[in-house]
Amino acid sequence: MPDLPRQLSKCRCRAPETPFFGLLQDQKATPYRFISPRANIGGADDGTPRITVVSMSSVPYRSLPNLISLGRLVLVPAIVAMIATERWKEACIVFIVAGISDAIDGWIAKTFHLTSELGAYLDPLADKALIVSIYVALAVVSVLPPTITILVVARDVMIIGAFMIALVMRKPVKVKPLMISKLNTAAQISFAAMVLIAKAFGFQAGIWFDISLYCVAALTLASMAAYIGQWIRHMNL
Repeated sequence: MPDLPRQLSKCRCRAPETPFFGLLQDQKATPYRFISPRANIGGADDGTPRITVVSMSSVPYRSLPNLISLGRLVLVPAIVAMIATERWKEACIVFIVAGISDAIDGWIAKTFHLTSELGAYLDPLADKALIVSIYVALAVVSVLPPTITILVVARDVMIIGAFMIALVMRKPVKVKPLMISKLNTAAQISFAAMVLIAKAFGFQAGIWFDISLYCVAALTLASMAAYIGQWIRHMNL
């Protein structure tokens, strides 16, 4: 077996301008991963192994999370059309796929360090477009009471309006979802999925429907209050 320490001392490195040891001190630096080929494979002519440092920002699929979010936006009109024509099984399947994609794009972005400023806006936009459209469509076909739909839509309109006012007044608010907002989004998506599953397989709306409805309403109000309170503090009102 070759002397590994001696080979490593002679190895040639191909790296970006940022030194490797500088990365250990700078946590905000672009993450790198080492690809260390076996000896005499991809190395120099003398058999010296080579260590290649690859920047994750150069990965061809760095836009994959954003593409998944765009795909979720494309599914919105399809789901609304299926609900309008009462094709419940198809609507249920497509909605579940859209909901799973929401978890997948976030996992990919965090795991492989593919987060971006565009994704910080695109992901919640796709979520809100999906949720608002579904609740409006279900209310139109008299599956959900109009009150919960008005509450869901009003919350998003108020939050977007507050962000726009802050932007016009040159006091932009950083897009950072609160924990109560994440719980609210999960509750809204779960409730819509349960309703679609019930319609698709002929289940009756029992006590679970009323309990879920009140939970969604309470979380929606709490989330709206939290965002408005944060906005008031940000604007120094």
